[in-house]
Amino acid sequence: MAVPVRAAFGLVGAGVLFTAHLVSKANHFKNKSVLIVGPVETGVDSLTRILKRDDIPLRIPRFGKWMVTDTLLGELALVVTPPESHKLGGSIESIRLHAHQVDLICLVVPEEALESTERNTDAERLAKLVGELAGKSTKCALIISCERGKPQDDRHRSSRMQSAKRLRHLLDATIVHSCDLHDQQTWGITAGAILSVFQPAKDPNGETK
Repeated sequence: MAVPVRAAFGLVGAGVLFTAHLVSKANHFKNKSVLIVGPVETGVDSLTRILKRDDIPLRIPRFGKWMVTDTLLGELALVVTPPESHKLGGSIESIRLHAHQVDLICLVVPEEALESTERNTDAERLAKLVGELAGKSTKCALIISCERGKPQDDRHRSSRMQSAKRLRHLLDATIVHSCDLHDQQTWGITAGAILSVFQPAKDPNGETK
């Protein structure tokens, strides 16, 4: 049963409803390779550190709420690859080197970049390259980093939505997740939302394939 993961400016990524029992097994999450890319100063380093932590309990969407599971991120032995450098060229090089072989590519874009022509152009360049070079079985996620509690300027809401939709289309992203990468209380949710792309599909009888 498909459920919303987290809305970003009205965009909802399709996640999968799954139980704490399934997450406890976590076999379908283990040893996955994750490539994290993004324009300069986007939160790439923050997301890399989060996914490399050992002590974060995953949280999953269930019945409209985020439930804490007994699975720690470190148990999944994720292989997380950051960009070759902090410059835009570093992300471009990383995509060319790894996009065809990793399990998941996360494009991290700061909320304010969706309103900036120059920075959004960089994000679109990366998204297009991912769309062209990603392997057939590679999943993609669009992570929009934002600052919770920061006043929103509704004048730019429409442009942010259109920019996010275009990035999602270029990436063919499975999920769009909006999060504050500096808020430790949300790290488990962010990790769970991203890794939900690996949740096995269910057949019409409700059985996991």
